[in-house]
Amino acid sequence: MSYPLTAILVGALIGGCATTPRSDEQPEQQRSLSAAPSCVTPHQCEAMWAAARRWMINTCRYPIRTETDRLLETYNTVDNTVPRAVSSALACSITKVSRPEGGYSFVVVAACSAVIPPAAPCYPPVRESIARFDKSLTAVAAHVKD
Repeated sequence: MSYPLTAILVGALIGGCATTPRSDEQPEQQRSLSAAPSCVTPHQCEAMWAAARRWMINTCRYPIRTETDRLLETYNTVDNTVPRAVSSALACSITKVSRPEGGYSFVVVAACSAVIPPAAPCYPPVRESIARFDKSLTAVAAHVKD
């Protein structure tokens, strides 16, 4: 067999073994801007950004790699362009996005490199983690008086 034909056959075999999780098993990785927790006043925004950082430290299993006034991102990035070992640990990114009407929304993305979540689930689970993020930032927003 020639090398190109062998490469094609090996690729087909590997591709045939891979499975895609059903849509109900795929984690919700990124939500719309309108569904993200948001702030209006500078004091509220500052408190929520601090809470987002605490959530990342307590939830995501990698240390913070990037920390600016608008982006928090862990090592083992969630964009899947950086090769990483298969792991059930969460990698996270939080972006503070300006809202047209003023204030900011806090958009979280969480993922793990587990190939098939039911076989090697993310820990903590992505949906559960995002729900906790929303709940904690919403609680901070409700308690901050300006």
